[in-house]
Amino acid sequence: MPSRESKFPPHKHCPVCAKAMAENLSLCSDKCNQSYTNRMKRQKKFNRLYYISFGAIFVIMIAVLLLGGL
Repeated sequence: MPSRESKFPPHKHCPVCAKAMAENLSLCSDKCNQSYTNRMKRQKKFNRLYYISFGAIFVIMIAVLLLGGL
């Protein structure tokens, strides 16, 4: 029985669509590149909103503690 290494040429899979591609590529196509770019932009916006919300809640909590729970 042949080994798996000899059956498939060296490759890796696209992180967006999971298609097999050459080892030297990071994404398989322009469509996947655009999709990945859009996903990273959304993730960056979400992270920014998360940290701003966390900071606002923290500031409100400190203000309530310092003002004595008015």
